[in-house]
Amino acid sequence: MKLKLAVLFEVRKVLVVAVMQEVILRNNI
Repeated sequence: MKLKLAVLFEVRKVLVVAVMQEVILRNNI
């Protein structure tokens, strides 16, 4: 169960970074 939570946390972290990069790119345009 702990492993599953760790994987979910990592995936969520990557998604947050991707969303932030998307927002920054859109703001630059």
